[in-house]
Amino acid sequence: MTTPSTRCGFVAIIGAPNAGKSTLLNTLVGSKVAIATHKVQTTRMPIRGIKNFAHTQCVFIDTPGIHNASGNRLNQAMVQSAWQSAADADVAVLLLDAQKNLGGQGLAILQRLVQEGRPFWVALNKIDGLSHAVLLPKMQAIGAAAGKLLLGCFAISARSGDGVTAMFKQLAETMPLGPWLYPDDSPTDQTLPVRLAELTREQLLIFFHDEIPYDLQVVTTDIAKGERGGLIVQQQVVVVKAAHRQIILGRGGQAIKNIGTRARQQMQKVLGQGVQLFLQVTVDPKWMGRDETLRHMGLPTK
Repeated sequence: MTTPSTRCGFVAIIGAPNAGKSTLLNTLVGSKVAIATHKVQTTRMPIRGIKNFAHTQCVFIDTPGIHNASGNRLNQAMVQSAWQSAADADVAVLLLDAQKNLGGQGLAILQRLVQEGRPFWVALNKIDGLSHAVLLPKMQAIGAAAGKLLLGCFAISARSGDGVTAMFKQLAETMPLGPWLYPDDSPTDQTLPVRLAELTREQLLIFFHDEIPYDLQVVTTDIAKGERGGLIVQQQVVVVKAAHRQIILGRGGQAIKNIGTRARQQMQKVLGQGVQLFLQVTVDPKWMGRDETLRHMGLPTK
């Protein structure tokens, strides 16, 4: 879509882990394009969701949670990717948890944005049940910390949608003039293999606890059309330890069967068609440190 007054731009949503970035992206777009769980570091790669309004196209970028990355290359690349997305976008929105006081990682991110001297917006998320009297001091604290670089502060609930439409419309007005970059019926630029792999990883995050979910990856190895319609999807779950493989398989293969059933149901809901899903679990102790892995996720290798 192109008109003389067409606008199109990128909005990077950044914040600490569990701030609600993926939930906000899904609410903005009106479709499930990013998986969301209560586990930290659910998002590993930048995920773009596309929202159109009148003559404006906004491309929202859900970024990995910014944290004190240490240890493996994957964590470091995730944080680097989040900061790069913020730098490259037309607009940056810092998402903060309204249920918490301004401090910790959220404050550290805000302070870095200030140090870089780039204007940004703040969205206070999870305002559910909070009164204006509680929110006002939080907004004042944000304003004092951000100074003149703060473009504005939104109070929203990504989960219920409260305040999200108003925020979107205001952000849309700031988008630069230019042609739309994506078709007007596309909610995301994610490839189908990646999108389906993420749906399976979501169920693994929900089903398992402790370190296992963070040490695994899901790769879609094949997608084919079934003889009776629908899709036949084959995926590989990669873990770092043989013991993790046994846990994911479960006694008699029951655990992986349950995960496959849940993932298949999510795929059918998102795609609106039948899906047959086949999962294989393999062991690769070094998968998180490979350049190939990072490139597959769209993450920097340096």
